[in-house]
Amino acid sequence: MLFDKVKAFVVELDGTRAGTEPVFHGGQAVAGRVLLELAGAARVGALRLRARGRARAHWTESRSAGSSTAYTQSYSERVEVVNHRATLLAPDSGDIVMLPAGRHEFPFSFQLPISLVTSFEGKHGSVRYSIKATLHRPWVPARRARKVFTVIEPVDINTPALLARTPGWSPGESGTILVLHPWPGVSLSQD
Repeated sequence: MLFDKVKAFVVELDGTRAGTEPVFHGGQAVAGRVLLELAGAARVGALRLRARGRARAHWTESRSAGSSTAYTQSYSERVEVVNHRATLLAPDSGDIVMLPAGRHEFPFSFQLPISLVTSFEGKHGSVRYSIKATLHRPWVPARRARKVFTVIEPVDINTPALLARTPGWSPGESGTILVLHPWPGVSLSQD
């Protein structure tokens, strides 16, 4: 916009370095701030935050019911696994708050549920997590900032089911395993 007073509007998460994707696990606290930089004084109606985690699955199956009848059945489901809302700035009385020019920080934090599934993107579904901040101002379209983050479900590799040999595998078989890993000292052994 030509007369937009917002110079910067971003969501930042604590504990992440520039250029790296934030990674969390279930039960962990997520903390950060919404940064708002204004070129001039601005009237603000509200600043709201929403954290979401959504799992989605979709696939189709084609079936035949005789020689001349065929149909396709679609299956889909959406499940919300995280839904946290917070108001970071709201007027005490009246409709607006007048913010002066400059940099403004609005901290936030929330706890992720204990059991969350790992982030995933696939052909038939996805599990995505994100935080969205929305800046509401009178007579100006709402401004949004979004930050995507990854959730990894911890796996105990000492669980008996994971220690069991893979069916069809025999100790005499050999093959090549390519491991691309940034940590030195990682080794694989075959019992």
